Amino acid sequence: MQQLPFDNTIKNILVLGMGAGSIVETIRKYFHSHAFITLIEIDEVIISIAKNEFGLSQYHNIEIIHADAADFVINNTASFDLIIVDLFIIDTIPASCTTPIFIQALCNRMAMNGKLVYNTMRDTLSKNVFTKIIQEMNQQCIETRILKKLEGDNDIILGKKKR
Repeated sequence: MQQLPFDNTIKNILVLGMGAGSIVETIRKYFHSHAFITLIEIDEVIISIAKNEFGLSQYHNIEIIHADAADFVINNTASFDLIIVDLFIIDTIPASCTTPIFIQALCNRMAMNGKLVYNTMRDTLSKNVFTKIIQEMNQQCIETRILKKLEGDNDIILGKKKR
């Protein structure tokens, strides 16, 4: 996140894969952003834990949606200034979130000059699939750069909408 120019142009954020919701604290406290945050999480138990045990309910200007991330991105029509993709079932990205259809939908959800952070794990995502994700992003509308081996085995794709 520190690699992004996080400024006041980011007013609407989509987080795919909420987990315990720590990303909200990061955005609010470390980046001092009051942007509206839409959090998508497929697991109702995780949503409950995030609200009740990790204090996610204390934050304003957020919406938590219980949904499958791929379905949400493909079927939603809203646009976002920043999309954060942090989708893992244990340590594996669901196959539906690595397809050309999903990547195209991500591009369609990005506002003009929108930004993207797509987290991957090199131990569980084949190099071939990783390369195809990058190629599809570049073919669609997303200019990419890669941050390799963050925290050991994470490769982060940073993107910006080109058109």
